[in-house]
Amino acid sequence: MGEQLRPQIKESLRILQRLAKTFPQYDLAHFITLARAYVPYARRAFPHLYREFEGIVAGSGQDHDLVWLLNVEEILFDEYFTKCTSFVLKEKDNSLTLYHNEDFDAGFQNNTAVVHATLPNKTSFISLCFPGMLPGSSVSVNSSGLIQAINSLDPVDTRIGIPKNFIARAVLEAHTIPQAIGIIRQQQRASAYNHILLQGNTGVSVETTARAFKILPLRQFPFVHTNHYLHTFKNKWPLPGSRKRYHTVTRFLGSSPADPWTVLSAHTPYAICHHPRPGLMQATVASLRINSVARALAITPGNPCRTQPKNYSLVLQ
Repeated sequence: MGEQLRPQIKESLRILQRLAKTFPQYDLAHFITLARAYVPYARRAFPHLYREFEGIVAGSGQDHDLVWLLNVEEILFDEYFTKCTSFVLKEKDNSLTLYHNEDFDAGFQNNTAVVHATLPNKTSFISLCFPGMLPGSSVSVNSSGLIQAINSLDPVDTRIGIPKNFIARAVLEAHTIPQAIGIIRQQQRASAYNHILLQGNTGVSVETTARAFKILPLRQFPFVHTNHYLHTFKNKWPLPGSRKRYHTVTRFLGSSPADPWTVLSAHTPYAICHHPRPGLMQATVASLRINSVARALAITPGNPCRTQPKNYSLVLQ
C-alpha cells in the first residue's frame, strides 16, 4: 500500500507539516516527540498492525516519524477539525443504508484513496483512506458484510494510549458486530471515535471516550450522528457546528424527507457540504453511501454537490 500510494503519501506529509506550522510556538520535532509516546501501546495491542504501518513507511520511502505522526491523529488533526456527518435510513426491505460526508483538512480533497486489501486470514475489505494512514478511519466494508463508519468525538479524558486509528483498522478484521465491539472496548484507548456498525438488518452506534463506552442499538430511524456525544458523556468543547449539522440533517429527514444525496449536498440553513474557503481549513473530501445488504460502496470524491458517485464492491464470504 505504501508503494502504490507513494506520491499521495508525500502529499499527506506536506499537509501534516503545513498544519504543524500553524502552531508557531512549537517546531515539528515537538509533535514527533509527543507521538512517539503512543508507540508502545499500539505495538502491544496490535503488533500486526504496527507491522502494517512499518510496511507503509518502507513502501513509501517516507520518514518513519512523520508517517507515525500522521497516524496518531490525536496530536495535530484533532485540534482543528470536527469532521464528519453520518445518517442511517431503514429501507422497505428492513435493510439499512448509511450516508456519510467525510470532512477533513481541505488539502485532502484531491488526496484520498480507495483501498481494496486482502489480509492473511483471507478477510478482505474496501476502505476510503487518507494516504499514509491505516485504513478504517472513514467508511469501510469487509468480506463478512460488516460496515463501519467513523465520526470523530471530543472527549475530556484523552490520554497517551492506543491511537484510535489502530482500533478502527482492527475492526475491519471482525466477522460480526459483537466481535467488532470487543475490539473497540480495548482498555488503553487514547481518545475516541463514534463507530457506526451495520451488518444485515442490524446496526449499532458505539460512542467511546478514552475510558468509557456506550452501545446504542439502532431502532429509531433516521439515525443521525455528527461529532458531539448523544450519550451523557462530556464534550471537551461546545461544538456548535456539530450540533447545527445534526439538527439540519434531522430536519431534512423529517416528516417530508429530502433525497439523501441532497442532504449530503446541503449548504443551507447550515452547511453539510463544506467547500474550501479562506479561513476554513476543513472541507468535505468525499461522500459515501452503502446499503447493509447490497454492500456496494458508492463514493464521490470531493463535494457531493459537484460529482457523481462511483461504485466499489468485493466478493463476500
